[in-house]
This record gives sequence, structure tokens and C-alpha cells, in this order.
Amino acid sequence: MLVTPPQPQNPSTTHHVSTATLRFDHHQREFADVFGHGFSTRLSSAGLVYKHFGKDIIANIMQSKPDAPEVHLIWLAVYKNFMEAVDAIDNGINQWEGDAKPKYINNTHLSARVGGLNPAWNQDQSDAARMEAFTKAMALTGAEFLESVGFFVNCWLPARQYVEVCGGCG
Repeated sequence: MLVTPPQPQNPSTTHHVSTATLRFDHHQREFADVFGHGFSTRLSSAGLVYKHFGKDIIANIMQSKPDAPEVHLIWLAVYKNFMEAVDAIDNGINQWEGDAKPKYINNTHLSARVGGLNPAWNQDQSDAARMEAFTKAMALTGAEFLESVGFFVNCWLPARQYVEVCGGCG
């Protein structure tokens, strides 16, 4: 279970990002970590966890080693096609430049669906109701993450290998 730690008396002196203590609170003014590898979007807590543990998770799914080249490829592809949007939305980054109004409203993205699981203002706000919503949110995000990894492992990577082989054809 994920638990939000109590806030310290003086938050400016507390280190909130640590893989050793499994603390991934990215909401400090001085926090500016990015994924790297050509990506410049500031990381959310989910992105921080993925950056530090994503290869291990993918390797486990692939029954491979975290330092295997194909694990690295999948790790980058899942960040580009799934995690970066989570990071950007959590940090309030628009998909488009400037102050232009969007041509349509998109409330179907993962973050919107997770937010929709929270109790409405006129519904039960008890700890039990919030925990139920949190549990549903974990199941939803976990399933979509595994679906994304599964696509890149089972479809994208084999297709990529065919393209590499055929690249020398003709």
C-alpha cells in the first residue's frame, strides 16, 4: 500500500526524493529532475519511481536482466509513449505551446479517469471511501501500465527485430 508520509515541521530541510528510503515527493520548488535520454519533462512521483525501478519491473515481466539491451529499449519506449504524459499532466504542462485554447476537451486520459474515481463533493468522504477510490485507481493505473509494457514487449519489439533484419534486404 502507498502511504503519504506526515509532513515535517520544516519541509525546506527535508529530503523528499530518495530511492534508499522510497520517498518520491516531487512537489518542491527546487526539484527539477527529468528522465534524461533526450526527454526534458519534469518528473512526477510516478516518473521518479519509473526512472529508478522501471527497468527492474520490465525485466521481471520479460524474464530478463535489467541491463539487457531489449529491456532498455522497452524502458525508453514506455516512458515516451506512456509515462511522459503522466509526468507532464501531473506537472501542469500543456501538450501545445502558448495560450491557445484547445479545439476540444480531453477527459479520457489516464489522469482524468483516476481523478474521476475520487468521491464527488456530495458523496461519502470517509477514509474508507477514499481508500476504496485509491484502490480502484491503483488497479486502473497498474492495468494500463502493464498493457503498455505488454504492447512494447509482445508487439513492438518483435516487429522492430523484423525491421532490423529486413533493413539489410534488397
